[in-house]
Amino acid sequence: MPSPRRYWRGSCATGLAAQFCAASKVFEADTLVVIDVGGDVLAQGHEPGLRSPLADSLTLAAAILTGLKVHLLIAGIGLDGELTPPELYALLRRHRSTVVAELGSADVSMVAEVWGWHPSEANGLLCAAAQGWRGTVETQRDALIDITDDAAKVYEVDATAVAAHSLAAELTDTLSLEQSEQRIRTHRGYSDIDIERKRLATQHEPRIPTGDTIGDIDRYTQGARIRGVNALTLRRVIELTGATGAEAGNALRGMLGRERPDNMRPPVYLV
Repeated sequence: MPSPRRYWRGSCATGLAAQFCAASKVFEADTLVVIDVGGDVLAQGHEPGLRSPLADSLTLAAAILTGLKVHLLIAGIGLDGELTPPELYALLRRHRSTVVAELGSADVSMVAEVWGWHPSEANGLLCAAAQGWRGTVETQRDALIDITDDAAKVYEVDATAVAAHSLAAELTDTLSLEQSEQRIRTHRGYSDIDIERKRLATQHEPRIPTGDTIGDIDRYTQGARIRGVNALTLRRVIELTGATGAEAGNALRGMLGRERPDNMRPPVYLV
């Protein structure tokens, strides 16, 4: 294993593995648990809905590289809006997954208030699923996600087998972020970070919500309800209104909390 000092920034599998090894020594740990919410860490790279495999695949590749015992857990199947449920269940069967837990309200109570300010969708929807919320949610980029009882289940799969038959296999020996990105580009034509660079280049200035914003949201949610949508994520509401950035986002949440308190159920906004 390379010296942790050599690749301390952890922008590649080798560097991240070195950090994991250093942490394991500090905490006297001999087991590493990797948790993916959504399931795209299982992806082989050809799936049309796959959008952001780099971080997940890099983490798994690094975990295997440490030589520590690795448990790979998949929670909130499909909640990231990338691989479809049929694709995910096929991969879970292929890797002979087992259900090791089913989350309930008590399991997420310590983080339930986080979603009042944190925009994460997949993790927030896992929390909602654990609390018993069920329905169809519209997330950023027009994705629709059905939250069912399966969303609260946690699966374990063989980490080594997944790493050998997924994008993680392409990243195991990477020594830089640039190299990691290029491996993903070679396999898929572009990397996750390419998408974010393009988004930043075209991003508009944040819009502070005004009195008209509530009316705009009401009209949108009426249409969403007709389409069979039960809720929007708060991140989707932010996307629709352009209230990006901390100041605009906080102002929007405050306005919705005052004007539409019955709809505000972070991380979702009921329609």
